[in-house]
Amino acid sequence: MLKLIIITAALALSVPATANAADDSDPASLCPLIEEFARSVMTARQHNVSMAKLMEAFAAHMPLLRKVAEDMILEAYSTPAYSTPAFRERAIDNFANNWSLACYNNIANNR
Repeated sequence: MLKLIIITAALALSVPATANAADDSDPASLCPLIEEFARSVMTARQHNVSMAKLMEAFAAHMPLLRKVAEDMILEAYSTPAYSTPAFRERAIDNFANNWSLACYNNIANNR
């Protein structure tokens, strides 16, 4: 369990570093980062990582994205944790794709 928390925290730390490398002139360049972040959050959810520990990790390391992280974590933990690998993977993929879609739709609607 601790190993998974460390892996999840490492993923959270990698998003801000990658976000700095995103193209400021193209807001859509952030959508793949949002998708990966969503994937890491749902992966943690599917492996029963404590929601409080996940909130703590993302709040401490991602203060600029705290609201998005909190919203994403709350949404992820509203989804059941599945016991079979196939259902877990489907939940992770669907969650990540939904957040990516919302990102791209938001950009398209604000142009």
